[in-house]
Amino acid sequence: IKALCDHRRVKGRVIVQPAKVRDDFFMEIPVEQVGATWDENSGELQNRGDFDSVLEVLPELKVRGITGVYLMGALERSMNEADSSPFSVADRSRPSSRLGGGRAFGNLVHEMRRLEIRALVDGLERVASASHRKYRKYIVEFRNEHGVICPHPGTDARETQWPDTKLLNYRRVEVWDMMINETKELVREYGVGGIRLDNAQSYPVTLAADLHELLRRDPDGELHHSLDEIFYGQVVMPNVECGFWRSEACMDLNYPNPFLIKYMKEMWNEFPDFVVIAESHFHREVEIVQSGMIAQSLRVPQILASVAGRSLRRDGSVAKIPASKKSSAKTLSRVLRNDAEYMPRNPILIQSICTHSSPYPGGLYGRKSWIAVDLMYILPGIPMLLFGEDCGRALRLNMMGLSNAEENSAYDVHFDALLPKSPPKGRNSNRGSPMDGVSAMAKLAISEKQPGTSLLGMRRVLSGANVQNTANAAAGMKRVESKSRLGRADSRQKLSRQGSFQDLKKAGDALDSPKTLASNALVRSQSKTELTSSTIKSTTSQDIRNMNDMNRRIFEEIGPHAGYDLSQIKGHYHHRELVRQESAVLRSGAFSLVHVGAQFSEQFFACARFTPDTIYIAIVNFKDVQDGEFFREGKEIDLSLQPLAENLSDDMLRNTERLYCFKDAFSGERRDEKSYTLEEVLYRRHKIFVGPLHTVLIEVSVAPEGSAEEHTRQCIHRL
Repeated sequence: IKALCDHRRVKGRVIVQPAKVRDDFFMEIPVEQVGATWDENSGELQNRGDFDSVLEVLPELKVRGITGVYLMGALERSMNEADSSPFSVADRSRPSSRLGGGRAFGNLVHEMRRLEIRALVDGLERVASASHRKYRKYIVEFRNEHGVICPHPGTDARETQWPDTKLLNYRRVEVWDMMINETKELVREYGVGGIRLDNAQSYPVTLAADLHELLRRDPDGELHHSLDEIFYGQVVMPNVECGFWRSEACMDLNYPNPFLIKYMKEMWNEFPDFVVIAESHFHREVEIVQSGMIAQSLRVPQILASVAGRSLRRDGSVAKIPASKKSSAKTLSRVLRNDAEYMPRNPILIQSICTHSSPYPGGLYGRKSWIAVDLMYILPGIPMLLFGEDCGRALRLNMMGLSNAEENSAYDVHFDALLPKSPPKGRNSNRGSPMDGVSAMAKLAISEKQPGTSLLGMRRVLSGANVQNTANAAAGMKRVESKSRLGRADSRQKLSRQGSFQDLKKAGDALDSPKTLASNALVRSQSKTELTSSTIKSTTSQDIRNMNDMNRRIFEEIGPHAGYDLSQIKGHYHHRELVRQESAVLRSGAFSLVHVGAQFSEQFFACARFTPDTIYIAIVNFKDVQDGEFFREGKEIDLSLQPLAENLSDDMLRNTERLYCFKDAFSGERRDEKSYTLEEVLYRRHKIFVGPLHTVLIEVSVAPEGSAEEHTRQCIHRL
């Protein structure tokens, strides 16, 4: 026990983010998109955005309250391809010459700093196939299907491979230092104030060494590969993840990521106000946050899209899902309840409702776009808009596809199948994180169904889903994010390919052919069209007409005749931004779920944001008549604030004589003439009416003087 306690004491860390970072408000701007225009008759690109185009919109962003801009695609790309992806970066330390080069970028960042707007750029663990010569000796290799040694494409080792990029060898500390030094160079030379790490949930991407190849001997009996190549695993098994994410330190002891910690320590030692946003998938937000970064995940937008009957996938593509796979308000509550159990207390996250590769909210959520906006500003974290998402359109040219066909894909994330129905009782200081989509409760439940299975062993199976690391790992499981249920760890299961991305491959592709243990069937190589989906490029007039027709159709489906006019949604954004700016509790207040009653949990989401002297309550109705005639009218719910009792400050709890009233936080007016003691606020059930697809935001504020007498009359009347 003493050894275990000592082990945990060494593990403890305190993370101090830059001052007032919770007050920030970010926007992601694909640089090429700003001011881009096309000829509608030919589809030819007429104007492409650049650094000077972004410079022109800065005054508007400043007035709006934006404090940070992520300049997506600002780094140097391959000089040989005109339409290369913004994430196919040839030099991670240089601004893009096609967007104006170093001088224009320097002018842009200088003006942003003058306006007190932080400039953030891309951070990537991979480099373009036609990259700078400095990366050449650090490229990792693999044997292709013909046995030929080739550079390994960039990968997350779980779902996606980017064939226009090459993977660096993160077994070498020089590669770690190179990425850090390139970031520092951008800060020193141009004044960059932050970075967004793409694919951060896989850093450092380390694949299992191909020992069969590395230990191969030539005809003269000598090793073909040098000892240096063997030691550093120069040849790897394609897409077989190993290293930190498959280690005991991560899966069982829940340690922070050593590469990410080194990155943060190096940057903060020299630039204490530097901000790092880390993209996170595969339910690895816990490790990201514990490593000192601000996690950006798709969990909330994926749940909201599922509520609207769509699946938002990691690559930004969208398709309809069966009604049986739809999420509900309860799903969001369960995810956030699980966070409260496993996340560090009061973590800082990015809240966004669409991505640079997905449709705008109108294309994702339809009528539910308005409540999606509300949640982005109400849930704890830093809101991050995508440039143009509030423009009144649902689709744009530079995005992945939106399918109206119903699909059942292995790449869909079904949160209801992953999370426990209730969190563990009490807090366990030595608990593990819900790695790879399976919480500790799910682990325990499966262990109970399979007597004789050790918790440690089941933890490894669940966390290593679908990864076959070594030749003696004779069995794997389906990726837990897929539609399959968790089954026996020793039963190999086939993937259903109905409606999945695998159907886009040619007949006879890898899924239908024998697989070696070095191949992960779920990792797919993106096509050229997918790779350039975020690129501003010429298209055809037919594509432009099709997009305009789809925008009009979605606009009508949303229903301007019913009061849901997508062209007016920008006003909704501005109002909610103003409410957040004026309410410190929505920026930095703590968070707690509150109860709406079991009969309403599928339809209503309710939470509280609070500081030592302020409480806000938000109730969101997720349904309307499009979900069924039963939901045409609003509902009156019984709201219980009892969960707040254990979280409020001692000063507030001790002041038992103070009276409170309920105000509408949007309008500032009192909801009624009633007054309450704190005990009544917490332990009485409150009748709250919420209309279809509406959000009610209540401020629990101190009642005006003279309320005591009225409160006494109310108490007598109740008796």
